[in-house]
Amino acid sequence: MLDFRPLSEVFGAVGRQQHQARAVGGTSNLTCASTLGQLPHGVVVTVQATVGPPDSGRVMYEGLRRVYDETESLTDIAELGAGAYQYDDAAGRHVVVYDANLYLTLTAAPLRLNAAPRNDLAEPMSHVAAAALTALRA
Repeated sequence: MLDFRPLSEVFGAVGRQQHQARAVGGTSNLTCASTLGQLPHGVVVTVQATVGPPDSGRVMYEGLRRVYDETESLTDIAELGAGAYQYDDAAGRHVVVYDANLYLTLTAAPLRLNAAPRNDLAEPMSHVAAAALTALRA
Protein backbone atom coordinates (compact mmCIF):
# COMPACT_ATOMS: atom_id res chain seq x y z
CA MET A 1 0.00 0.00 0.00
CA LEU A 2 1.44 3.37 -1.01
CA ASP A 3 1.32 6.52 1.09
CA PHE A 4 -0.78 9.04 -0.84
CA ARG A 5 -1.22 11.42 2.15
CA PRO A 6 0.69 14.34 0.57
CA LEU A 7 -1.68 14.26 -2.42
CA SER A 8 -4.82 13.48 -0.41
CA GLU A 9 -4.14 16.72 1.52
CA VAL A 10 -4.50 18.54 -1.83
CA PHE A 11 -7.33 16.55 -3.47
CA GLY A 12 -9.22 14.75 -0.72
CA ALA A 13 -9.56 11.20 0.50
CA VAL A 14 -8.08 8.21 -1.30
CA GLY A 15 -10.85 6.23 -2.95
CA ARG A 16 -10.64 3.00 -4.87
CA GLN A 17 -7.19 1.46 -5.38
CA GLN A 18 -6.08 -1.18 -7.86
CA HIS A 19 -2.74 -2.99 -7.71
CA GLN A 20 -1.07 -5.22 -10.25
CA ALA A 21 2.29 -7.00 -10.22
CA ARG A 22 3.76 -8.91 -13.13
CA ALA A 23 7.15 -10.59 -13.53
CA VAL A 24 8.75 -11.01 -16.93
CA GLY A 25 12.09 -12.79 -16.83
CA GLY A 26 14.28 -10.94 -14.34
CA THR A 27 12.08 -7.82 -14.35
CA SER A 28 9.09 -7.02 -12.15
CA ASN A 29 6.46 -4.50 -13.23
CA LEU A 30 4.27 -3.02 -10.51
CA THR A 31 1.29 -0.70 -10.97
CA CYS A 32 -0.94 1.00 -8.44
CA ALA A 33 -3.81 3.28 -9.47
CA SER A 34 -5.86 5.28 -6.98
CA THR A 35 -8.59 7.87 -7.14
CA LEU A 36 -8.14 10.90 -4.89
CA GLY A 37 -10.95 13.36 -4.29
CA GLN A 38 -14.03 13.76 -6.46
CA LEU A 39 -15.19 15.63 -9.53
CA PRO A 40 -14.54 18.32 -10.54
CA HIS A 41 -11.14 18.60 -8.81
CA GLY A 42 -10.11 14.99 -8.12
CA VAL A 43 -7.35 13.00 -9.80
CA VAL A 44 -6.36 9.47 -10.68
CA VAL A 45 -2.85 8.79 -9.44
CA THR A 46 -0.93 6.01 -11.14
CA VAL A 47 2.41 4.69 -9.92
CA GLN A 48 4.27 2.42 -12.31
CA ALA A 49 7.54 0.83 -11.21
CA THR A 50 9.93 -1.43 -13.05
CA VAL A 51 12.51 -3.33 -11.02
CA GLY A 52 15.12 -5.09 -13.11
CA PRO A 53 18.74 -6.13 -13.32
CA PRO A 54 21.47 -3.92 -11.82
CA ASP A 55 21.58 -0.40 -13.32
CA SER A 56 18.51 -1.03 -15.50
CA GLY A 57 16.69 1.92 -13.91
CA ARG A 58 19.38 4.32 -15.10
CA VAL A 59 19.29 2.91 -18.64
CA MET A 60 15.49 3.33 -18.87
CA TYR A 61 15.64 6.78 -17.27
CA GLU A 62 18.31 8.15 -19.60
CA GLY A 63 16.74 6.67 -22.73
CA LEU A 64 13.21 7.87 -22.02
CA ARG A 65 14.42 11.26 -20.78
CA ARG A 66 15.99 11.90 -24.19
CA VAL A 67 12.65 11.10 -25.83
CA TYR A 68 10.60 13.32 -23.48
CA ASP A 69 13.19 16.10 -23.65
CA GLU A 70 12.39 16.50 -27.36
CA THR A 71 8.65 17.02 -26.82
CA GLU A 72 8.11 18.20 -23.23
CA SER A 73 9.48 20.90 -20.92
CA LEU A 74 11.28 18.89 -18.22
CA THR A 75 12.17 20.22 -14.77
CA ASP A 76 14.76 18.39 -12.67
CA ILE A 77 13.88 17.40 -9.11
CA ALA A 78 16.80 17.53 -6.68
CA GLU A 79 17.38 14.92 -3.99
CA LEU A 80 14.93 12.32 -5.28
CA GLY A 81 16.50 8.97 -6.14
CA ALA A 82 19.62 8.99 -8.30
CA GLY A 83 17.83 11.22 -10.85
CA ALA A 84 14.36 12.68 -11.24
CA TYR A 85 12.37 15.14 -13.35
CA GLN A 86 8.78 16.25 -13.84
CA TYR A 87 6.67 17.49 -16.73
CA ASP A 88 3.08 18.20 -17.73
CA ASP A 89 1.29 16.93 -20.81
CA ALA A 90 -2.28 16.28 -21.93
CA ALA A 91 -2.48 13.28 -19.56
CA GLY A 92 -1.54 15.30 -16.44
CA ARG A 93 1.50 15.89 -14.26
CA HIS A 94 4.29 13.30 -14.25
CA VAL A 95 7.22 12.62 -11.94
CA VAL A 96 9.89 10.24 -13.25
CA VAL A 97 12.64 8.89 -11.01
CA TYR A 98 15.26 6.16 -11.02
CA ASP A 99 17.51 4.64 -8.43
CA ALA A 100 19.89 1.81 -9.41
CA ASN A 101 17.66 -0.97 -10.82
CA LEU A 102 14.36 0.84 -10.16
CA TYR A 103 12.49 3.07 -12.64
CA LEU A 104 9.33 4.77 -11.37
CA THR A 105 6.71 7.00 -12.99
CA LEU A 106 4.04 8.79 -10.95
CA THR A 107 1.17 10.43 -12.84
CA ALA A 108 -1.64 12.62 -11.50
CA ALA A 109 -4.39 12.83 -14.15
CA PRO A 110 -7.44 15.04 -13.58
CA LEU A 111 -10.78 13.23 -13.29
CA ARG A 112 -12.38 16.01 -15.33
CA LEU A 113 -11.51 15.80 -19.02
CA ASN A 114 -9.41 18.66 -20.40
CA ALA A 115 -8.67 20.03 -16.92
CA ALA A 116 -5.29 21.73 -16.69
CA PRO A 117 -2.74 20.17 -14.31
CA ARG A 118 -2.38 22.06 -11.05
CA ASN A 119 0.82 24.03 -10.49
CA ASP A 120 1.14 23.11 -6.80
CA LEU A 121 1.76 19.36 -7.24
CA ALA A 122 5.56 19.23 -7.48
CA GLU A 123 6.22 18.88 -3.76
CA PRO A 124 3.41 16.45 -2.82
CA MET A 125 4.11 14.27 -5.86
CA SER A 126 7.82 14.20 -4.97
CA HIS A 127 6.93 13.06 -1.43
CA VAL A 128 4.71 10.25 -2.77
CA ALA A 129 7.45 9.19 -5.21
CA ALA A 130 10.04 9.18 -2.39
CA ALA A 131 7.73 7.04 -0.23
CA ALA A 132 7.20 4.64 -3.13
CA LEU A 133 10.97 4.32 -3.63
CA THR A 134 11.42 3.57 0.06
CA ALA A 135 8.62 0.96 0.00
CA LEU A 136 10.01 -0.74 -3.10
CA ARG A 137 13.54 -0.90 -1.69
CA ALA A 138 12.28 -2.63 1.48
